[in-house]
Amino acid sequence: MFYKAVYQPSETEKLSDKAKKFIGKTIAVQDGGQEESKSGVSQVVYIAMPNIGLIPNNDLQHTTSIPYSKWTELSEINKAELSESTTP
Repeated sequence: MFYKAVYQPSETEKLSDKAKKFIGKTIAVQDGGQEESKSGVSQVVYIAMPNIGLIPNNDLQHTTSIPYSKWTELSEINKAELSESTTP
């Protein structure tokens, strides 16, 4: 499944610079399965495009299923935003 969601991580200290650029923005995400946390509890995770790592479900807001064509379009916009912010 393909989704769009607003990236609102609960903790930002350990995020990569790439991930920090998407805070508060709508990003393209897809199912990433489940990951076991440090406490041994499983949580649902998503994969963002461009890949900024696995994102726990609770770090996303307004997650909405979208058609693949819209997801591809949004992921291209996200990639462009990333390359614009890294260009001197």
